[in-house]
Amino acid sequence: MKNQPLLLSLRRITLTLFKKKKIINSNHEQSFYFFFDTNNSKKDQFLGFFKSSIACFCLLHYLSILLDFGLLYGSDSFIPNDIASLLKTSWIPNFHELIIYGNQQFGVHETGFIIIFHSIYMGFCLLMMCGKAQRISALILLILHLILAKGSYMYAYGVDYFTTIALFYCIIFPSEEKHSKDITSTMSMSLPYRRILQIHLCFVYFFSGFDKMLGVNWRNGESIWKVLHLPYFKSDLGISLDFLQAYPAVFVVMGWGVIIIELLYPIFIFRKTTRQLWLLLTLSLHFGIMLSLNLYFFGGLMILLNIAAFWDFSMTATSLEKKTKNRWIQSREFFHTIFKRNAKTQISEPK
Repeated sequence: MKNQPLLLSLRRITLTLFKKKKIINSNHEQSFYFFFDTNNSKKDQFLGFFKSSIACFCLLHYLSILLDFGLLYGSDSFIPNDIASLLKTSWIPNFHELIIYGNQQFGVHETGFIIIFHSIYMGFCLLMMCGKAQRISALILLILHLILAKGSYMYAYGVDYFTTIALFYCIIFPSEEKHSKDITSTMSMSLPYRRILQIHLCFVYFFSGFDKMLGVNWRNGESIWKVLHLPYFKSDLGISLDFLQAYPAVFVVMGWGVIIIELLYPIFIFRKTTRQLWLLLTLSLHFGIMLSLNLYFFGGLMILLNIAAFWDFSMTATSLEKKTKNRWIQSREFFHTIFKRNAKTQISEPK
């Protein structure tokens, strides 16, 4: 954008004036650069990963319900549409209402309307994965997702809420191509795109851990025991944990472990010395949820959000660059050695 260098200059002038008039001190300056740190922002190449991974996740999540789509959202759904309409948000139509509207206005039957809906949803997922029209694609996917999640509220759970949040961020965050064009000379590199996601996750985990600590069930291990033994939460691994009933302290430790990981997440995830450890603990927590509760999509989405928010992509890019460079040097030396041997052989051969 043409006015971005001007905005960056205005930001620097404003910060200088505030410091001269003592409106902002050193502590305020640290807080200022916590959000607008240009040096760190140049290293944050997370936009491409974030948007592509969210688009891939939405596509996989949608494909998982594709065969049962009509039974969930169609006219012959498990939950009658009259009951589902009573629980939904009034201003968001459900899928059955769209079918009626499409039939009345355009004469499209339910089967054809479902095919059109599938094509639009999966098409924009693929478009967003390829990095084309990402904001428009995210906006359309968000609207379609709200029709399914909010229109049929009884089917929605945690993964639908976080998918809504992720798609919203895909709309307000710039595309990777536009960001890379502006990153060397504009203010776009210093806007707190990634910091917003980081702080949002800190709020999520802190209040989740705080809520668990207020009750007794997580502190005495009862919640862990119930979750692992609910009949509709049987793990696909087929591993029975009944033998642990003789060791109740295990469930107490697991319950407190979840509380500590979530409650102290905002503190240790921002410290460079403990960031990798806490990120690993958080990823392990969600991986355990995936295996024990069969909540593969919820655990997978939370893992993607944590990686996008706190993984050091600059380190990954540097290591890949070094590996590629080393392989190129090794290949060049290998062919150079072969060429020398062939040259010596030709010289030594008698004419």
